[in-house]
Amino acid sequence: MTKIAKEYAEALFSLSVEKGAKKEYYDEIIGARDVFRAEGEFLAFLSSPDISLEEKLDLLKRAFGEFKEDVLSFLCLITEKKRISAFYDIVSEYDALFTFSESKVKAKVTSAEELDEDEKKKLTLKLEKKFARKVECEFFVDNALIGGLIVEAEGNVIDGSVRSEIQKIKEVISE
Repeated sequence: MTKIAKEYAEALFSLSVEKGAKKEYYDEIIGARDVFRAEGEFLAFLSSPDISLEEKLDLLKRAFGEFKEDVLSFLCLITEKKRISAFYDIVSEYDALFTFSESKVKAKVTSAEELDEDEKKKLTLKLEKKFARKVECEFFVDNALIGGLIVEAEGNVIDGSVRSEIQKIKEVISE
């Protein structure tokens, strides 16, 4: 796989996460791959230097006009940038990103006081955006925390506790 394929796949995948449409983008990019495989001439047409860019883009719009605008724009972009020959590598990278993202992250959230359902939901959504995957949170209360919370997931610790902030201030003062 090329570095370029990875960069394009990551860009499209990030956009799909941002738009909350991972599954839809995945289905469409796989759909385009299937069309290119079934119609061998299609990819050759898009790669040909003898065909004008206008004709190539027109064909893409006619063939994939029902796709999400971002996915269609992506196909047009890689055609314009003469990267369509890397399409299968891009799809392989995208498929790997999507498959990984569908696995769940388990997170342990420790807070100074019980979080209400709305707070739990908002925190879970923020963590899902950060990890680009579904997050399953276990919530705990630790009265030893002065305030804030600590999140442990995937070997990472996000320490947003008041105790942690006080410690940082102490370190700055003692320097």
